[in-house]
Amino acid sequence: MQWNNELKEWLKEIPDEYDIPILWDLFLQELKIKAKDIQQTDALTRLNNLKMERFEVKTYIDKFEKLAERAGLTTTNPDTTYLFMKGLTNPV
Repeated sequence: MQWNNELKEWLKEIPDEYDIPILWDLFLQELKIKAKDIQQTDALTRLNNLKMERFEVKTYIDKFEKLAERAGLTTTNPDTTYLFMKGLTNPV
């Protein structure tokens, strides 16, 4: 929320001569790219910390698949396999 408020204030301070549609289009493209990067980084961090609780394999798989998709990981990626195995408990 703080970032949102700071962005609003920053936008208010932009002089009118910079109110050019192509600049705003470029700004929005860059913002979308950065937001996706942040989401992927967050998903990777969560995957790295994800641990299966008790014997809830199905729950673990569901959470893992959702986070892996957000992180942009594929099933053929060795990192995906590593992260999946890392989160399993010993009994499994």
